[in-house]
Formats: sequence, structure tokens, C-alpha cells
Amino acid sequence: MAQQRVKTHLVVAASMGATVHGQGLNVAGFDKVSMVSVYTGTPTGAWTWEVSDDSTDGVNGTWAPWTPDKGTVTNPDGAGAGALMPVQFAPLAFQWIRPVFTRSAGTGVWDVWAFIKQNA
Repeated sequence: MAQQRVKTHLVVAASMGATVHGQGLNVAGFDKVSMVSVYTGTPTGAWTWEVSDDSTDGVNGTWAPWTPDKGTVTNPDGAGAGALMPVQFAPLAFQWIRPVFTRSAGTGVWDVWAFIKQNA
């Protein structure tokens, strides 16, 4: 059984001095989705996700907050410390998903890579 794997950079060196909405990822037809969030600096805020079924480009469309089964990810190293945060999602029924950082204080630089896999 062949597998198709895709890796893409959804957030590229974004300033965390304000709220950031990452590029949406079209996950229609894929079995597995994971994201790795890497940031530096001293940001404080919430990492969440939004989903859409009507976006055509990963930016426009109607986006709604979505919480994976394990809930909202918080900084594992505490506020004000850079970290690497991997998150794996169960199979999704949504067409699009995107990462969001909602800033409350501090600054930093944020990158997010997504990995999707489909068994063929």
C-alpha cells in the first residue's frame, strides 16, 4: 500500500507581537494530520486552531474555532520561554485547518510546519 506524505510551512517567521492566523491547510482526503510549532522569544498567549469547510485558498472563507480532543495547547515550558510543540490530530472531517496564536503579552517569532499523510 503506497502512502502520500506532504510537508508544508504554514507559519513562516511570524512576529508574535500580535495575534497570528497561519495559512490554512487543505486536509480533504488525508488520513493523518500533525503540526509542529516552534517559537522563540517571550510570548504569552493561547495556541488554538480554526477550521473551515468553505475556504478556497486557506485564507478567505468562514473560519470557526476548533479544539482537538486533547484541548488547547499551552506552552510546555511556561510563559516566556521558547519551545517546540508537536500536536497530532485524529482524522479530521473538516476541509481546512489553520493554527492561530492569540497574543496576551511578550514577543517572539513563530513557525509552524504541518505534515499530512494518506494511505493509498
